[in-house]
Amino acid sequence: MILKEIYLYPEILDYREEITFLFKKQSRSLCNYIERYLKAVKYQTDDFKRICFVCQKEPLSNTYINTCNVLCVSIPMSQDEYTNKKKEFLNEYFISLLMLGMDKCNETHPLPSDIIIAAINEFRREGYINEWVFKKKKLKELGLEFILKCSLTMDEFSLDLHVAKEKNIIYRDNIIKDIPNEFVFNYHLKDLLITNDNIKVIDKLNKEIYSKNIDEIIAS
Repeated sequence: MILKEIYLYPEILDYREEITFLFKKQSRSLCNYIERYLKAVKYQTDDFKRICFVCQKEPLSNTYINTCNVLCVSIPMSQDEYTNKKKEFLNEYFISLLMLGMDKCNETHPLPSDIIIAAINEFRREGYINEWVFKKKKLKELGLEFILKCSLTMDEFSLDLHVAKEKNIIYRDNIIKDIPNEFVFNYHLKDLLITNDNIKVIDKLNKEIYSKNIDEIIAS
């Protein structure tokens, strides 16, 4: 199996719903960054494709793989420590929890720790910013490049269209803004198309979710 997903979240039975919901949203930016790093190396495991680091008041002593091929790793978390942590320090707090979980499960289920740590260090160097290009299209006759750019922060997910001419951005438009989640680009987005003088974003049902006339972009 190929390890594709990493999640970090509190056990809903141990913590209030408003705590678990907010924590899940805030930790996705870091975990997704690591997932995209792992995707490039296609790390093979014997029997799990996802890791869930589950924060609990009384953590289980052992790690285990459930029937859905998920490696479950129980780690301790102080609710007060989390809720009192200033926002600018939350990413480092999440990193500390991941490192604790990796140390624990490496005893029974070896992980690509060097790859995960390299991803974390790069995330730090980028200023805890998780941005990437989903699709690019060039219109050579006009010297334009159309770029679909994703951004995932602790607060929101956004998908934006950038239009560049001679490497300068001449137009920006927001297409989607949502709570931090990957459903948009993992399960819905398919392609960026140029048809009939329009730039279009298509989902996996071939439904048009965005369209803009190219002449209007140039004139703006």
